[in-house]
Amino acid sequence: MIRSRKILILGILLLVSIVVAGYLLLWGPGSRSENDELDKSDNSVSTAVLETRDLRVYKELDGILKYGDSFSVSPGNSGVLTYIAPQGSELTRGMVIYRFYRSISETEYLAADQQVASAEASLIQAQNNLENLKEAPSKSQIASANASVSQAELNLKNLMSDPEAYEISSANASVAQAKINLDNVLTTPSDASLAAAELSVQQRKSTLASSESAMDTSWISFRMARRAYCEAADNLDVGSWINNYEICPDLSQTGLTPEAVDELIDRIFIEEALIDLANSLINTHVNFESANTSYETAILSLQVAEMDLQALNQSPSDDELTQPSENLQAVEEQRNYLQSDPEQLAIDQATQSLNAAREQRTELNQGVDDNELRQAEYSLQSASLNLQIALSNRDGLVNGPSAVMLMFGETPAWRDFAPNMSPGIDIEQLKINLIALGYGDGLGDQFTLDQNYDASAISIVKELQEDLGLTQTGRLDFGDIVFLPGISLVEYSSTFPSLGSNIGASVPLMSLVPIVNVNTSVDTERQVSETTKSLQNIETSIDVADKDLIDIGTPVKIELPDESIISGKVTEIGRTAVIPSNNQNTDPYLEVSIQVDNNVNLPEWTGANVIVSITRELADDVLAAPVTSLMALLGGGYALEIYKDIGTELVPVTVGVYSDGWIEIKDTELLDGTRVVVPK
Repeated sequence: MIRSRKILILGILLLVSIVVAGYLLLWGPGSRSENDELDKSDNSVSTAVLETRDLRVYKELDGILKYGDSFSVSPGNSGVLTYIAPQGSELTRGMVIYRFYRSISETEYLAADQQVASAEASLIQAQNNLENLKEAPSKSQIASANASVSQAELNLKNLMSDPEAYEISSANASVAQAKINLDNVLTTPSDASLAAAELSVQQRKSTLASSESAMDTSWISFRMARRAYCEAADNLDVGSWINNYEICPDLSQTGLTPEAVDELIDRIFIEEALIDLANSLINTHVNFESANTSYETAILSLQVAEMDLQALNQSPSDDELTQPSENLQAVEEQRNYLQSDPEQLAIDQATQSLNAAREQRTELNQGVDDNELRQAEYSLQSASLNLQIALSNRDGLVNGPSAVMLMFGETPAWRDFAPNMSPGIDIEQLKINLIALGYGDGLGDQFTLDQNYDASAISIVKELQEDLGLTQTGRLDFGDIVFLPGISLVEYSSTFPSLGSNIGASVPLMSLVPIVNVNTSVDTERQVSETTKSLQNIETSIDVADKDLIDIGTPVKIELPDESIISGKVTEIGRTAVIPSNNQNTDPYLEVSIQVDNNVNLPEWTGANVIVSITRELADDVLAAPVTSLMALLGGGYALEIYKDIGTELVPVTVGVYSDGWIEIKDTELLDGTRVVVPK
């Protein structure tokens, strides 16, 4: 208690001391009143003047000058490379990206003929099915239905009547055989039985080795087909469904799931360029599953043979003795069943089978329903399309030079341009490019700008092929045309191909980087107009705390590595803050994209580091004071200590925005040039 009282007294004394000291500091002999004379020898203060100035915030950001993503160019066919655009060169509309000589093997011709033959057979089958549905049931169909009804009636009659003599004889034979089997288990195996069992084991081992080899071969074929399909699908950007069904990428050590196979079959005609690859993938998957089943069957057969041999060398177990006894008991029960009355459940099942056969017979007289007819018509259309594809693929097997050209457009090429192809925006895009290149003037009104690959389009493509020194087929295989947004740059690569090298279908050959977007339009008079826009931009970032410094459209200055300055505007600001995971001391930031003004194109500085300067105007032509001259008043608010010849005077002020060490002074009679005290 005494200790607590002492502590309380000491606290009171300390508080009184602080109050007295504060009083002396504020009102003692060393303080200045508003009209006190400023001691000229006081080195603790200096003066500054109020200025009329613009208040701005400056921010510098590090950025990278770059274009968008590069586009990987993959050949649609294989051959020998005879020309390729140099690295770093700019390619515009209609320019050749690369040339190659294509040689068709006998195997390719044979495979194409087989595809045509198979498609023709499927078409005939579909036509026959549709005709059969539309026609009245044939005599053979009626006879078959009548036979089913008669058989069902006979089964029910046999069930309801007493067993025949032959049925009883068969049951007696089964009982006798079961007794023999039981006797065989109880007797010792002969030398001949042991030799036969050993031979059976050796035969099963040989079969297993063959099955394993066949399974390995089919697995390799499946992996090759899967890889080819995945690479082609990746180039076409068919969507995420190939990943959702685990079709691609080729990482699995097993075959496709049933759901994946069903999805492949449902989508096989959506991407025309993938039809053959998808068909090959499905076939190799089926072959692998069949080989795998054969292998598993061979394993089971070997196990059975080894178990049989082991059983012969060992005394029968209790289970082995029990099974023949149970079999004997079962056949004896079956014989007894023949001599007993039938159960009601068996009668009901036989009656249901008879009713089903009679209903099927009645349906033949009623005709086919609409659903079956629509399904048959769809199958016919599908078979016809498959035949057209097979014929087109065979016609495209041409020996000779080939060339791949750059055309402008937002829609990527995804199929062959061939006769009888379905209409599409890709055809219209091709026609716009052909008109822009000067083709089609001689055809007049015959050449129309639409989405049909008609006779006039085929004629113009032949003219284009003639100008390029190619075989005039009027057909453009998938990969012969590369659609990109505009002028593109050949990207440098350490693995850039050399002339004379073999190139493979769907294998990436080179990359192009679009640098200028070219928007092409054609009017009714076939006059071509183009608008261009540089695709070069600056990628940078800004701290979330500074996000108010910029908006979409904010002008910026960009300092290039050679210290030259260009202008630009903010075009995109990330919506979600990025929190660095590798450095906890780094502040969250937003990603920012900047477009260079006036379509300035600077390919030589691609990938270079630049400095982005942002200036944010806060206030223009305002009276401002150094922040260090501002004083906080005890009652709240701020004041400036005005310097006068006879001393100083405290003047309350209202403050505004702050920037770079200066603060706006508002609502005051103070003037530009007024001197204020600034403590050192």
